[in-house]
Amino acid sequence: MPMRGFRLAAISCVLAILAACGGGSSNPGGGKTSTSTTAYVALPSSDQVAVYRVDSSNHFTNIVGSPFTAGTAPTTVLVHPSNKFIYSLNQGSSNISLFTPDNRTGVLTEVLPRTSTGLSPASMLMNKAGSMIFVLNQADHDISVYSVNSSSGALTGIPGSPFATASHPAAMTLSRVENFLYVANINLNSVSAFSVAADGSLQAVPNSPFPLAGSGPTAVATGASDHFLYAINQNSSNVSIMTINSTTGALSE
Repeated sequence: MPMRGFRLAAISCVLAILAACGGGSSNPGGGKTSTSTTAYVALPSSDQVAVYRVDSSNHFTNIVGSPFTAGTAPTTVLVHPSNKFIYSLNQGSSNISLFTPDNRTGVLTEVLPRTSTGLSPASMLMNKAGSMIFVLNQADHDISVYSVNSSSGALTGIPGSPFATASHPAAMTLSRVENFLYVANINLNSVSAFSVAADGSLQAVPNSPFPLAGSGPTAVATGASDHFLYAINQNSSNVSIMTINSTTGALSE
């Protein structure tokens, strides 16, 4: 597998406990014999999503029929909090695949048509409630925001979407309380900040984007208390630490 594909596949593995599976299998006497979780892995080089059962000893078992066809070059897999829907972000075909998992067998069934994104989507996030999905479109320099239908899992672009961001965005993250969204701009050595409204709409924070001392930020994350934001700088091989203004969302390094 090419290095790019390997890196993307490695960071796209998502584990989720599927409560509908009953937590394991039963013996004839009715006792539970094992518990398991399910792992979903994006395989960008083969345009597929692999599914594994993971037992209590962390042994991975490929389910029957896996891997399953997705769009071109999937890079990220998200599991809905209800465990009823699985989403893959397909960077090569600029769209999102929606799958429904069989709670007994683990088999994925894709629900067509796929949802279009902007060009070359690089990152996908879901809020904790599973009501919104955010997609960072690298080639279009913007962010698409979708509402999630809780019954069908279908995605609908919200009014005003997509929302413009700075040039060459590389990665994004939501604050822990989900009132701010931050975007790493790899070529500008900066982080853009947006306030997030209840309907998912985005508004640029005053004075955004905020400059970094490091070079080539490729990933961002917030701390557990939302006091700090961390940016990994690929070109300068270091990590920038920025304080977050809890009221405005503004950053200072």
